[in-house]
Amino acid sequence: MCMEKKREAEFDIAKGILILCVVIGHGGSDAMADFMYRFHMPLFFILSGYFMQKHSNVSEYAKSQFKKLMIPYFVYMAVDFIFFDHLHNLNRILHYLWGGRFINGVYWYITCFYISSVIFVTMLKYFPSRKVVLLSVAGGGMGLIESLLLSSIPLLVKPGIPFDADVSLLCISYLAIGYYGKPVIDKWRKSDQFQVDFAAIGIAIILVTEFVVMGGRTIDMKQVLYPNLLYNYLIPIGYGLVLLRLCRIVSKRLKCIKRALQAIGQMTIPIMYLHEPLNRYLQIAQDNILIYVLIGIGVPAFFVMLIQRYHGGKYLGVYPVQVD
Repeated sequence: MCMEKKREAEFDIAKGILILCVVIGHGGSDAMADFMYRFHMPLFFILSGYFMQKHSNVSEYAKSQFKKLMIPYFVYMAVDFIFFDHLHNLNRILHYLWGGRFINGVYWYITCFYISSVIFVTMLKYFPSRKVVLLSVAGGGMGLIESLLLSSIPLLVKPGIPFDADVSLLCISYLAIGYYGKPVIDKWRKSDQFQVDFAAIGIAIILVTEFVVMGGRTIDMKQVLYPNLLYNYLIPIGYGLVLLRLCRIVSKRLKCIKRALQAIGQMTIPIMYLHEPLNRYLQIAQDNILIYVLIGIGVPAFFVMLIQRYHGGKYLGVYPVQVD
């Protein structure tokens, strides 16, 4: 949900699709959630890694990212607690301050992205590429080991590590995939060869077949549930390849859908923060996924349109929306 370079339409479309998957995953059936959780959050990190850059001044990068990410984090958290949470007591305040697995919603994503991005940029500055890759692989491996040990260490389940900082181990490896995979990603997404589209269709068929056959095996990054290397990496990467080709088709041939997804893709922060508390507070969806999505996407989008031109919008993760 956080990228660091000038926007390109296809990536905004990808973010729009992925944030829709997040909302559907929270409001839909168990089967829908199982499907979305196979790829949506890993792909946010991989796409963010694509836009990562080296920074000569890591402390300045950390400060700028804190302003960009963590100030909206605390603002939305306060709004959630004051207006949408039904339990105003000391325990709930401590839960919110602890963050991560202790609170509803996708707050964990922002803290994990902030921690992992600062660590990754630090690695890029001080280590050669080969060592960065090795450290990223080691981080992913440590994350998998933690997942395997989770059931035997109850404190890792709840309350867990503050801000879900331990999830950053896996996140760093996803950032590395996006960062070092950029040449392959560009070649894949920009290709006009029909063989690439056929390959994407083939990958999609394999992935859907796997889902139908294997069912509920999925990734839940917030809860540190990583099944194995196949589901941690190969499955999300496969969906990512399909997603990139889909975004190219939408960008070139489906202009109305393109503009809508572009806009949604630039509203990921308010949608991410507001879709769950809004539906939790209003309680009118009643297992109706269409109403859940309309509230989860429509209300934050209306909010963005109202305040996008105001300078203070940046403190809410809101910036002027630009579509082609």
